Amino acid sequence: MNGLTRWLERFFLCLAFALVIGALAVRAPLPAIPIPDGDTWGYLRPALCWLSGLGFRQTYGRAWLYPALLTGILKITGGFAGIFYVQQLLGLASILIFCLTWTSWLKQLPVKGLVWRSVRFSIGAVVVSLYALSPQQAVLQSSIRPEGILAFFEVAYLYCLVSFFRVRWRLHRTAPTILLGGAVLGLSYVILLLKPSWGFSLGFTLVVLIAGAFGKTDQWLRFGPLLSGGCACLFLITLPKILDFQKDGQEGSFLPMTLVSIHAPQILQTASARPLSTIDQGKLDQAFYTKLAEAYRKARENPMPFPVLGFDADFIFYGSGFFSSIKQQEGWTDSQLTAACYSSYFQAWRYEPALMLYKIANQTDLFLFPRFEDFYSTGKSFHLDQELAASRSYLLNEKFSPEVGRIYQSYLRMLESPPVTRSHSLRLPFLTWVAQGIAAVSLLLQVAFFLAMIAIWWLPHRPSFLLAGLTASAVLASTYGNVFTLVSVHTLEITRYRLGYAPMLLLGLGMIISFLLPLVFNTVASWRNGLGRSSRTAAQENPIGRPHI
Repeated sequence: MNGLTRWLERFFLCLAFALVIGALAVRAPLPAIPIPDGDTWGYLRPALCWLSGLGFRQTYGRAWLYPALLTGILKITGGFAGIFYVQQLLGLASILIFCLTWTSWLKQLPVKGLVWRSVRFSIGAVVVSLYALSPQQAVLQSSIRPEGILAFFEVAYLYCLVSFFRVRWRLHRTAPTILLGGAVLGLSYVILLLKPSWGFSLGFTLVVLIAGAFGKTDQWLRFGPLLSGGCACLFLITLPKILDFQKDGQEGSFLPMTLVSIHAPQILQTASARPLSTIDQGKLDQAFYTKLAEAYRKARENPMPFPVLGFDADFIFYGSGFFSSIKQQEGWTDSQLTAACYSSYFQAWRYEPALMLYKIANQTDLFLFPRFEDFYSTGKSFHLDQELAASRSYLLNEKFSPEVGRIYQSYLRMLESPPVTRSHSLRLPFLTWVAQGIAAVSLLLQVAFFLAMIAIWWLPHRPSFLLAGLTASAVLASTYGNVFTLVSVHTLEITRYRLGYAPMLLLGLGMIISFLLPLVFNTVASWRNGLGRSSRTAAQENPIGRPHI
């Protein structure tokens, strides 16, 4: 059987390379021009300033990691096409890592026999195909924003997480446990720097390593992962100082302003009852609510970007001028504006908790009942010409060094006159049907899995499925942490947010299917065997057919 397993693993590896070739075909129509959007300038400007010798300057409060990576890419490749190729290369590499993650997971499943081994590899092939051949993932990895490389680090994190469970609790190997544990925590912090919505997931990662510190075993096996992970995080925390990252002071205001923009209707419900506690009573309080109500009223006129929210939250943040006008009118400093925003948000939680919970529940529906496009897009063709041309307005004209300015202006000209993209059919009906099926049963699968885990946990003799179930639970918990942050702070109606956690959810659902199928089969088989033995015993004890008492 070991030989059979190795043969299946080699076949799966060959399939992984075939999927990489397929992913290249999906990406072939894309022009080698990275796509900017409204957030791009906050990441691109620090890189251009650094390359120009002006210092590593923060812009719009964005974190330092992605701009630092952009700086390295532009420095090495000498052009913006390098951003496109590097991010696409990382996307292709993530496909191989995804396959390695699946094989690491399968080694924890106590399943024997050719049929079950073939079934679980087939499940993995379908799950990886959905991710590898998704046109939406390909386009996302073409954008100049952290989501362009997010999937690579997420999949690498998942591989280390799944493998950590195996080497820590099954193999009890000290060195791999320390390395993988450190990588899990370090990669989790990297993802947090790329995507602040990873906050709760980072906390869960720490819980996993703390759980590994319990038990009667070698102390290095128990505490080594925490030590190595702590060192990795400490290095990442000190790296901005080493790179002389110059903060712009806006980092602390982005979150509170987002909270007010997203929760405007809930905050306005508290206006008549509770004034802001951070500023004087009277006109100042009323001015905040009055201007917010005006911005909210206009935002409701075009709710299409956020139909579940019922209003355009981006208009309140960017288009209404609410924050700049209230700050100027009341003479607030940045810290006072931040305090007012936080105060209004937490007062909404205090005095209108039902409305806040209702908003979270509405947003959670987008996760519990996912759109199948989150797993596999049905887009018929790529036509990015107009999108690229329109995106030129997101980038500002600023003076950089002659060499950097030449590269930047060349990129701007490409955006203004992009090459006509070829019409290329990208729809694979089989994957569309699979994505629709997975989306339809996503919630049912998760409920069935956790019910099975409860049953396994409380059985007198815990089966060997327990560790595999805990591993799958860890993958799902990472996804849940990310989703909970998003629904609490923002909205899941932004497609890139759902695409961001789609690889984790796909892996988790695939793990559930490959976990439940053999578990149910073994349970039914054991029940039948037990029933058969009971019948034979009863027949032997009562051969003439009298009622057995």
